[in-house]
Amino acid sequence: MRKWMLLFILCVCVCVSGCENKGTTYKETTNENIANDEINRKEAIDKESFFEDSAGYKFDKYIVSDHFELYYNSKNELNKFYATNSIKILEEEYNRILEFLSVDSTNMPIVKINMYDEYECLRQSIISEAFFDPDDMDINFAGVMLSKDTFYYTLKHKSGKSVDLETVLVHEFVHTVAMALTNGKMQIDWLWEGTARYLTEDTDYSKVYYKELIEKGIPDRYLLKRNVKYRYNYGYSMVEFIVETYGREKLVDLLLDYGDIEEVLGITESEFKEGWKVFVEGKISSMQ
Repeated sequence: MRKWMLLFILCVCVCVSGCENKGTTYKETTNENIANDEINRKEAIDKESFFEDSAGYKFDKYIVSDHFELYYNSKNELNKFYATNSIKILEEEYNRILEFLSVDSTNMPIVKINMYDEYECLRQSIISEAFFDPDDMDINFAGVMLSKDTFYYTLKHKSGKSVDLETVLVHEFVHTVAMALTNGKMQIDWLWEGTARYLTEDTDYSKVYYKELIEKGIPDRYLLKRNVKYRYNYGYSMVEFIVETYGREKLVDLLLDYGDIEEVLGITESEFKEGWKVFVEGKISSMQ
């Protein structure tokens, strides 16, 4: 059975009823190589007029661009607009992300995307395919990468408001590019999510936590792995510190070397923490 890896995005998401409920179990993420998605959605739609995911959501339309295949349900007339806009956003960001992470386009797969118009349908798909319930996470969930060439996202969050489409799409796409860089191997969580946030957002929206971070310091590796909020709240500033202090190339090297700070940066973990603390203190001073 294919092993799925969950990569969660800190973004407001939608939860709407309408999909069949299924039981929930937990499957923990491990540091293993992730497989490609072998499902041929295009063929299913062309032959049968629709493709149905494991939770019963039907996709009957698709858009194909140079680097992406996006699948959606045409029952909602607005979905074609959102699908078209999604492809436009991703193609516009394609070269920037690949260049930053030093990934050659010849090493990139065609990225397959399932677009859900309601959060609950995405949630049921995750439960069915990944054996995990996004509602159990202490974050707002909007998108997930389920294989190294596939990600899913929703257009809405639980309150019914639209997600920030560009943020969700680019965040998940960064994960697929990082997968191409590491040949399908997952990374330590703070580096993984921090890199996606750094390349997606024009500012660190966790800066409201800076003073708290200074007081508590960077948690040890165990807490950064086990606490979902930590990997987001700390990840951006840690990656920003690496890029601004050591350079973009060192961030790429860290991704390739599974976040081995001592090997790549030539400093101890304690020295890294102290340097990060001084960096964040400087950010706090500039905000005052």
